[in-house]
Amino acid sequence: MPLVPSVPHARALSTLLVGDIHRPEFAEARGDLAAMGTLVEAATVAQAAAAIEMERFTPQVIVLAEAYPGQIGQAEVDRLRSLAPLARMIGVLGSWCEGETRTGKPWPGVLRVYWYEWGSCRRELDRLRRGESKLLSLPSTATEEERLLARDAGGTAGCHAHPSAARLGMCFTRTACRQWGPPVYLRRASRGLMLTQA
Repeated sequence: MPLVPSVPHARALSTLLVGDIHRPEFAEARGDLAAMGTLVEAATVAQAAAAIEMERFTPQVIVLAEAYPGQIGQAEVDRLRSLAPLARMIGVLGSWCEGETRTGKPWPGVLRVYWYEWGSCRRELDRLRRGESKLLSLPSTATEEERLLARDAGGTAGCHAHPSAARLGMCFTRTACRQWGPPVYLRRASRGLMLTQA
């Protein structure tokens, strides 16, 4: 089991881990979550719902372990969200899920992290335990763009790190490109430079 370093002045987390949790790619996340506080494990969403309803368990964090796309459906995510509306939701995804943002339907309002990126997400959970997380304190309706902005504004790497000293220069010759490009690209770079034709 991985060791989680002691976090000064941190409170314990109550976490619900749902999915195919015994797969090797989820072992690190499972061990870390157990060390952070109370961990309730459920192989299916029905078992997770029963844990919330019957055992009167109120998770602060719900972690969905999905090895391949479609393993946990949107209706199931919505059911968990209705049972624990204040819980932060994190999807720990297997390698088969890497193209899902392009070809599938990723869960809205769920922070996505691939199994090999778990270490950065663990650091974000440690910040949550200390009451310092900007990324996991966003509402469940936050979009990916809002999460990206919160990550940049917070000065922390979050679950998907990108270089904080990134520079971006753009030159647009068409008016439509000048109008569309900057809002999207300049927000992604910590320092942006807009070049225009005179």
